[in-house]
Amino acid sequence: MADNLLIDSSVIIDGLRKHKPAVDFIEAVQVINISIVTATELIHGCNNKADQLKIEKLLSEYIIFNISEEISEKAYELIVLCFLKNGMGLGDALIASTCILNNLTLVTKDKAHFQNIPSLKTLDAY
Repeated sequence: MADNLLIDSSVIIDGLRKHKPAVDFIEAVQVINISIVTATELIHGCNNKADQLKIEKLLSEYIIFNISEEISEKAYELIVLCFLKNGMGLGDALIASTCILNNLTLVTKDKAHFQNIPSLKTLDAY
């Protein structure tokens, strides 16, 4: 599978929950790219130190795209464009901006969160 994909937290979480289609998809991806937003969401979902250590180990295997000034500025543009239309959140705007500016396709279960974003490519994982 291509390495120009950015995997959203919805897919990673399904994989952690052993949802077979998510596990199969993740195993087929050669390089797992995520946004720092996704990494933060995964840590935020931990219930205890053991969970956190498990997630930190998992994250160490991924390529994490940080938020640059350019990504921040693009996210601002997307919020201006999309917030009043569909309530786009800051995290989703940062993830979409990361994809657009790095020519990555977003793999997500939550395509509704990313509707009507110019030049954003999305892919259903399963």
